[in-house]
Amino acid sequence: MILVVDKNESKNILKEVAQCEGCEDSAIIGSFVKGGIQSIVFMETLIGGKRIIGPLEGNMLPRIC
Repeated sequence: MILVVDKNESKNILKEVAQCEGCEDSAIIGSFVKGGIQSIVFMETLIGGKRIIGPLEGNMLPRIC
């Protein structure tokens, strides 16, 4: 599950979510930053690099993994 929440409340919300059964490893995995005219989504790799996540292709169905 991915939650998009106010930055000022993120740590409090994370603390609450982590108390739910099976959610002990919950983490903040990203943030929104201002810049440029184009929106780009980055993913941080296991070795600390950044990779661009492309837009959905084909039918715009939600990504449920």
